[in-house]
Amino acid sequence: MVGGGRFELGEMWTTLATTVLALRMEFLIRRRSLSAAAAACGVPLDTSPDVSRTELLGHGVPAPPFSTAEVRQLRAIHRVLSRWPSTSGEWGRGTCLRESLLTGYYLRRRQPMLRVGAGLVDGVTVFHAWIEVSGVNTGADGFVPLVRMPQRVHG
Repeated sequence: MVGGGRFELGEMWTTLATTVLALRMEFLIRRRSLSAAAAACGVPLDTSPDVSRTELLGHGVPAPPFSTAEVRQLRAIHRVLSRWPSTSGEWGRGTCLRESLLTGYYLRRRQPMLRVGAGLVDGVTVFHAWIEVSGVNTGADGFVPLVRMPQRVHG
């Protein structure tokens, strides 16, 4: 029993594995570039300027059906990261990049892409990370993806 509810053996092992993966993600985020950390997790960073193929999940777009194992993994990510320390000093806050990398890792067979964007929250610029799977945006309502602008050739 954990937290007053039943905690099945499969959930326990998945949570333990997710905790270990989250520690690895933390190391990657702190020691490598974002694109290298994302690639190590099997979820490439997408900074392409073409975002027209992306649709927002929850606006009439059905979520991709998840297997039982994927649902268990996604629940474990939430369980682990809701107790994760952050630079703001609030537990479980500001973990969107870690959540995105873990989600991308678990859903890597679906060829996810990592997006990073910016938006205004109460007049303050805030950055956010999310995953796109099969052209479906999993959590960037109100955020504009950051894109790499094409290089200009000086001649």
